[in-house]
Amino acid sequence: MAVILARLVFTAILLAATLLRLRQAMKDSSDRPFGPTGMYATHSYEAQFDNFTRDVRIALGPINASSRMWPIVRGFPLVPIILRDGEVLVTNHIRDKVAVKAADHARVRDVVETIRTGLDLVQSEHLPLKLESDLPVLLMSGDSSGCMIKNKFDTFDYPRIGWSLPSPAKYGQHWCKTIPIPSYEIWHSFRKKSESRDMQFQKQSKMYPWSRKINKAVWRGGTTCNPIYKESSSFLNDISNIPRGKLVQLSMLHPTLIDAAFTKFNQEYEGREEELRNTTILKKRMPFDDQMKFKAIIDIDGNDWSSRFPMLLCTNSVIIKIEPDFIEYFYDELTPMKHYVPASLDNLTDVVMHVMDKDNEVEMKRIVLAANSWCRRKMNAKQIALDMIQQLRKYDTALDEYFDRHMLSRSTVIAEVINGTDSLEQL
Repeated sequence: MAVILARLVFTAILLAATLLRLRQAMKDSSDRPFGPTGMYATHSYEAQFDNFTRDVRIALGPINASSRMWPIVRGFPLVPIILRDGEVLVTNHIRDKVAVKAADHARVRDVVETIRTGLDLVQSEHLPLKLESDLPVLLMSGDSSGCMIKNKFDTFDYPRIGWSLPSPAKYGQHWCKTIPIPSYEIWHSFRKKSESRDMQFQKQSKMYPWSRKINKAVWRGGTTCNPIYKESSSFLNDISNIPRGKLVQLSMLHPTLIDAAFTKFNQEYEGREEELRNTTILKKRMPFDDQMKFKAIIDIDGNDWSSRFPMLLCTNSVIIKIEPDFIEYFYDELTPMKHYVPASLDNLTDVVMHVMDKDNEVEMKRIVLAANSWCRRKMNAKQIALDMIQQLRKYDTALDEYFDRHMLSRSTVIAEVINGTDSLEQL
């Protein structure tokens, strides 16, 4: 009996000692800014830090290094770039991917080229546009910004850069943390313009004079749309359920006002040309400049933002902008009825009639001139590169605000991110 009692006492003492050590270990862990692995934390604000650090480390790490794809974080391609002392740095596996000649890789190459051009301009012209050293820049390289407009949900709770932002006028402000930058489309279209804007505008006026323009609004494009419009069970069988499909349907109903047509059936509609031919319009692709044969050109969103909008503002036709779900970095600089004519799919026919009305010709020409003036000032390689740096400064500021909001030390976070990276190379 004494032996059994002694064993029970010993077991109780051992259990008490174990619980004491466990309690002390939990206390020590809660006192550290990082969790036991250096990545996992305990407090709510530390969990936010964990999200940022973990996601950046995943993007910078060797995950999918042998794949042609970019690192996938939370279901989205996220490309990490480090800016340090005027240089653009990436990991070696990101550098190898950028070297591959593929369309999605060209996006990142163009962004890097824009950043490098902007950094060189800041240095050579001594401009007050400095960026913090060792700045981790996270680029959403796909079409999506990670912000879901259906329920106003941001997949990421920290700043990153991308091509567009949900329209504040339509979906409200501040909930999406993406900072829009000049897109690869903009840089690719304007970086190597050999002729001046004035020469371009003179050439356009000669080739497509207002007096010879067709009294219609034109549009051409593919069957793309944001996922929010694909939730209807009938969207596959009724192409008019997507915005671009409704636009083409309006053309079928009002052919004297609107010349809108699909040039290809892609994404979910791919391979269904014969099946859908009788319910919509399919035409050959129209060269970009040939759109200026029409008095008005319609611009409408696709998967996300409309990347051709700034290019259209450089034409000598009136741009009718369908209310967008997503906007680019420059959108606040533009004024409806000064630089473009706003419309919705509900009032489009009335808007087109207004644009075509002979009594409004002076007003329409004035809108074209204002759009061209904006184009002359903004759509050139130097200004695009400087705008890139300006947007990166906004990203830098947003990152500081994020750190402050979650009581995080910027230097500690940056050190955790950079020090966890095997190697960084200049791109």
